[in-house]
Amino acid sequence: MGVLLAIKKWRQYLLGREFIIRTDHKPLKPMLEQRLYTEAQHLWLLKLCNYKFQVEYKKGAENKAVEALSRRKEDEDPTLMVLSVVKSNWMNLVREMVQNDQYF
Repeated sequence: MGVLLAIKKWRQYLLGREFIIRTDHKPLKPMLEQRLYTEAQHLWLLKLCNYKFQVEYKKGAENKAVEALSRRKEDEDPTLMVLSVVKSNWMNLVREMVQNDQYF
């Protein structure tokens, strides 16, 4: 499910290109060759068929970036760990331009 959500988010960059999915989750390695048992699995795999990708597995201890993201301390708040927001003041810039520029 995580792979599907990531691919859905970055769809416009991934369509028509070959990319690599790096994971520390071993069952994802044979994702395209495994037997599908549920209807949900069929639907998920059907969505993935539009993309050209390879799955690379690396153990969690060897994959430091994934290890750091997936492991947290017991005393940490389990809710929200990181939030990034892009703030732009383009509306203020347009207002200033309209007020100060003779053309506008």
